[in-house]
Amino acid sequence: MAEISLIRIDFRLIHGQVVTKWVKQANANRIIIVNDMLAKDEFLASVYKMAAPSNVKVDIFTIEESSQRWKENAFGDGKVLLLFKNVEDCHALLMKEFPMPIIQIGGLGGGSGRVSTPSGITFDAKDVKLLREMMEKGCEMYIQVVPTQQKYEVDKVIDKLDFHE
Repeated sequence: MAEISLIRIDFRLIHGQVVTKWVKQANANRIIIVNDMLAKDEFLASVYKMAAPSNVKVDIFTIEESSQRWKENAFGDGKVLLLFKNVEDCHALLMKEFPMPIIQIGGLGGGSGRVSTPSGITFDAKDVKLLREMMEKGCEMYIQVVPTQQKYEVDKVIDKLDFHE
């Protein structure tokens, strides 16, 4: 049975900070990316797999595959860094009864309709709605871009945002 040592939402997926800091911090020897589009794009998936250190196995699954694989054998062996590209994918897997007691947010990108926060993360109204639903299901959530940065509790950050749902 695999041990999930870190669940992280980061739109960049496998990049410098994940490779150099979070894999080591989580003591992970596997990265599992959960994203329907990426799981079906062999070329892009191979790019992400090549970006990981050679001693770290990378798997990319759809939301449905992730749910099924967890129910069947809890992802097999290893210490896993579970990565999501966005809040929506993380929320979708949680709604399939996937255990997510603690979730870290490390990057959500920018764009129209997104509000920047003092933590350096941006949210839009849809993110906020989904994050609140996830917290109601018992997920503890915090923002932390790099291990040396302080943690920001998500509920306190989004409560200060001016989104009208």
